[in-house]
Order: sequence, then C-alpha cells, then structure tokens
Amino acid sequence: MYEIWIDGSSRGNPGVASIAVYAEHDGIEYYKASALLEGIKTNNEAEYESCIEALILASNLNEKCIIYTDSALVVGQLTKDWKCNFPHLITLRDIAKKLLKPNIELKQIGREYNKANKLAQSTSLKSKK
Repeated sequence: MYEIWIDGSSRGNPGVASIAVYAEHDGIEYYKASALLEGIKTNNEAEYESCIEALILASNLNEKCIIYTDSALVVGQLTKDWKCNFPHLITLRDIAKKLLKPNIELKQIGREYNKANKLAQSTSLKSKK
C-alpha cells in the first residue's frame, strides 16, 4: 500500500507558497518532492496544489493509496460535499475531483502527524521574494 502525505505552505497568506509531497510504499520512502509555486498564493491554494500533485502520483499506481493532509478544507470539499465559493479554489477542486479514483482515499490528520509539513515550510522559506 502507498501512503502519501501532502502539505501546502504560504508565508503571509497570501504570500510566497510551496507544496510538498512525501510518499512511502509499505513503510519505505518512495517519493519526496517540494516546489515553490509561481506568484502569490493562499494557503488553501497551496494545499490544493499539493493534493493535485499527489493525486497525479497516485493515479499512476495500481495499488490502494491513502493521501494524508492536515487541510480540513481540502478533505471536506473533495469528500464531504462542502461548499466552495471562491472561483480560484473551484478550479483547483474540480481538477482534484477528476483525479480522485476509487483506489485513492483522502484522510485528514493533525499537522503534527503530517510528514510533508516541515518540507513544505522549509521550501517556502527558501524563496528570495
């Protein structure tokens, strides 16, 4: 089974933002990546961008995947029919929904259990902007 942790970080919210994706397969590190996002983004945009990256990764795997995030908003809007009223988030939500497949489960966890949290934060601090 693949387990994937995701996080988005925005300094200033909105501000310089980054994403991080960390994945394990049967407890062994499989994938680790982080990146700065272009322009000024909100934390919620960064959370969605990290989710989309993880969903792309998971869609190429032929096993059950669990994606862990500390974003209640992302989990709520993708799995619990929470309303989404902001056009910039609606676009990201719709992309993520199209990528969400039956073998992929999305779970909310506490920030302290998110293995991608420190990676996302350290990446956003690397910016010179």
